[in-house]
Amino acid sequence: ELVHCGAISCTCGQLASYPLALVRTRLQAQTNALRDGVKGDGMVSLFQSIIATEGVAGLYRGIGPNFIKVIPAVSISYVVYENLKSRLGVPTI
Repeated sequence: ELVHCGAISCTCGQLASYPLALVRTRLQAQTNALRDGVKGDGMVSLFQSIIATEGVAGLYRGIGPNFIKVIPAVSISYVVYENLKSRLGVPTI
């Protein structure tokens, strides 16, 4: 049950925050290009550019491999946390 809760919460969190992580990564890549004299865009214009060229699905490009990495880690963390909490006798609120 805890594994499922971890997977569901992780999925919701990733769906909400992944577009921001994608834009952050692309901005970091642009920052490297700026050093070479290439003009960069800001966050809002980058969002608009991604949606215009790739559609809304472009904001989630690469989320599959990210799920493969994150879902097991968060699920295991939930299970370990709850088991340690009960073994240490920490009261549940």
